[in-house]
Amino acid sequence: MNDHIILIDGYNVIRRSPQLAQAEKRSLQHGRDALITLLAARYGGRSAAIVVVFDGAEPREMRTAQLGISVVYSAAGCTADTCIVRLACEAEARGQRVTVATDDAGIRTALGGLAPTAQPQSVAHVNRAIYAADPIREKQYRHRAAIKQILTAAENAEPYDPHRPKRGNPRKAPRRKR
Repeated sequence: MNDHIILIDGYNVIRRSPQLAQAEKRSLQHGRDALITLLAARYGGRSAAIVVVFDGAEPREMRTAQLGISVVYSAAGCTADTCIVRLACEAEARGQRVTVATDDAGIRTALGGLAPTAQPQSVAHVNRAIYAADPIREKQYRHRAAIKQILTAAENAEPYDPHRPKRGNPRKAPRRKR
């Protein structure tokens, strides 16, 4: 069991990101798949459990997993907001650290009373994290650019010419004779 759980209000994140909102215009499923793909690429190897919660239409709550991300669809009579608060309370009761990514004021207020240690996080923060450059790839890119700069400088340098006149003070003895 992970000691940290991140609960994400799925539609809240999708509708506050221009790229995800564009995918959602095709269909709700496209928007959800795009969000889950981005989350898996960004948070896939982390020790925290990522749970994305969407409003559902089935009579019972549905739980699935996609690309290592847990996906929860709330029951037909229950909103995703209520489901998120309940999941946060359950995780807190198990002793897990809880982070809830939402801009929904109702969820934040409910968490303040029911799950006081849960840390709310803005959707803007989640969007920045999703679209940020991967630190490992960023480091590789900088390394390759530095190597390319060194090689370019070496290509542009004057070639060695043994007959070229020597530089320095002509009256000073060579280093090996001093």
